[in-house]
Amino acid sequence: MMDSNNTAATSSPAAERPVANEALGSSKSPTPQTMILVCEDEVLIRGYLVDLLEEMGYGVLEAANGVGAIEQMSNTRIDLLITDLGLPDMPGIELARRLRNYWPLLPVLFATGRSREDSGAIDGNTGYLAKPFTMKTLEAALAKLFKSATVSGI
Repeated sequence: MMDSNNTAATSSPAAERPVANEALGSSKSPTPQTMILVCEDEVLIRGYLVDLLEEMGYGVLEAANGVGAIEQMSNTRIDLLITDLGLPDMPGIELARRLRNYWPLLPVLFATGRSREDSGAIDGNTGYLAKPFTMKTLEAALAKLFKSATVSGI
């Protein structure tokens, strides 16, 4: 959900948004196979992020918590993880570490209201997206992360 500045809403939702079980592809995808997993417990922020990514042409899966994200990763190839740092069942950085035990080069974008210094970097395939964010800042964060991932051999 967007406010008048085209930024992510941060209020608590009144109703749950259903979590997708299938990847949604698009012919205008940056690369036809690019799949992004969004792990965010705030329904409005997750929905806004999913909408932006789909509008940008990415395939998107979503999870409301770390366990759900791990389940999604076990069923579908994911090219990038976008996660909140403050998930209800585990910190986002712990989710990233667990997933990287199986996919060491997985790029991770932390969407957070915290400062980067408070976030705890993992490595060069990690980026940060400050909340609230716009489509422009999301695009810039993804471009930077994908460029870093390409240099690293992903």
